[in-house]
Amino acid sequence: MTNEEFWKKLDLITKRRDPADHITEFMILLKDGYEQNLDVIVSATPVQNGIASQAYLGEKNARFYVCYTSLAHARNEWRAGDGGRPMDWNTMSLRDVMNNMFHKTSGAGLIFNPDSTTEGLVVLKTMLELLMPGPKEKPSMFVDS
Repeated sequence: MTNEEFWKKLDLITKRRDPADHITEFMILLKDGYEQNLDVIVSATPVQNGIASQAYLGEKNARFYVCYTSLAHARNEWRAGDGGRPMDWNTMSLRDVMNNMFHKTSGAGLIFNPDSTTEGLVVLKTMLELLMPGPKEKPSMFVDS
């Protein structure tokens, strides 16, 4: 599966919203994307010296990292980061994004499409840990928060 096919499948699930198991289907697709090391669209500060800070919603001790299912959703939203630094959309390895979340003390989950009241979706870290048990590799340059 290509990145574009992956994003399209994620996006279709968020648009469908009628089946009771859409969150399960979405998480299984995330697991597939993780295993295939596909990219996900995220909100992050521009890369400087190879490092970018991913945007999150929630409290500093319960962060939901901002992701998108399509470039349209990413382009539809603008947010200010810490200290008012502008956030932009970019693509990152889903494996790195999820491994970062799994290792962060403050990582609570992923939030997709926060720009939309009808196509937004929250995926809890605890649910992903049940679906994907076992140790996870820390991303390079990992810093706990």
